Amino acid sequence: MTDTLLHIFPSFAKGNAQAQTVDLANSILSDKRHIFVSLDRDFGAAEGLQSHVHHALLSVGRRRRGRLDLNNLKMFRRLVAERQPTALLTYNWGAIEAALANRIAPLCAHLHFEDGSNQDEVDGRQRPKRVWTRRIALSGRSAIIVPSKALFDVARSIWRFRETRLHYIPHGVDCARFEDVAIDRGLSLRKTDDEVLIGAVGDLSAERNVARLLRLFAGLTTTAPRRLVIIGDGPERAALEDLAKDLGIEASVCFLGTQTHPDSMFKQLDIFALTADTDQAPNGLIEAMAAGLPVLATDVGDVASTLSKANQPFLAPPEAEDLLKTQLQRLIERPDLRSTIADLNQRHARERFDRQAILERYHRLFSTLIPSG
Repeated sequence: MTDTLLHIFPSFAKGNAQAQTVDLANSILSDKRHIFVSLDRDFGAAEGLQSHVHHALLSVGRRRRGRLDLNNLKMFRRLVAERQPTALLTYNWGAIEAALANRIAPLCAHLHFEDGSNQDEVDGRQRPKRVWTRRIALSGRSAIIVPSKALFDVARSIWRFRETRLHYIPHGVDCARFEDVAIDRGLSLRKTDDEVLIGAVGDLSAERNVARLLRLFAGLTTTAPRRLVIIGDGPERAALEDLAKDLGIEASVCFLGTQTHPDSMFKQLDIFALTADTDQAPNGLIEAMAAGLPVLATDVGDVASTLSKANQPFLAPPEAEDLLKTQLQRLIERPDLRSTIADLNQRHARERFDRQAILERYHRLFSTLIPSG
């Protein structure tokens, strides 16, 4: 009998956590049957599932009231009882009710994945109610899997879980795909041969704080030709476009929206910028390193430990915008320095974050956490 994995996502829209789960389903978990529940009824990430993956997409009628709801708990309990999965897999805070429903007299094994923080949980400011709910819902024998050392420390010191139930596995990237990628001339970003291209990739949300990057770019005093490329979309896009106009830099800023295959664009950039307020384990950062880019970044989450040592001097606290601007200007004016850091970042990504090595770590973990029928 085929083992069944029941995945509960707040949203199965396209995103880092969803893409990683799809990758696992396509590879080391392809012998399982998968049921994907999307609580917002968005199943965009399912496009990445390969034809050999036995799966079902399921919408459920969860009530949204901003607090734990007894009817939701009953619904999730009934769902697990009816589907009889080998294991329940829940993702982030939005699926905590499903974890709680399986806590008392567990119906199956439980794995919980946390991959980031909300804006209201920046810098370790954890909501007490959420802390206590996690402590209850994820107690017992639940395994907790995190992609960042910062989240591991939160789960250990704030949520107070034993290290034996915590598992740190970073995001993996197919580094090889960046080695010989051809630049799509139809999507050429460079207007002149000598301009320096600075790029940001990711959701345009409040916590990503791309507004900070716009301010840094506007405040540069270097005479070197440069342009800012924003790849991604989200709720902040309109406000960011207005800010670029207010700062007088709209002619030097390009908003490209979401790109299905950004590999070619990574290869055209000279500098990757990440100016987030919170970002535990940014997948785009690892992709930038694999593509051979130097990085300017705020020192949040696991950013410092993700970068090569050569790149770490180009980090600063989110509030230190003058320092970040100085660091960005230095990278713009020193192509030799950019080249050195780029090579070391690329080597570091291959050694620590290559997809195949990460998949092997997951395979070993799942073989101990997911009982086999």
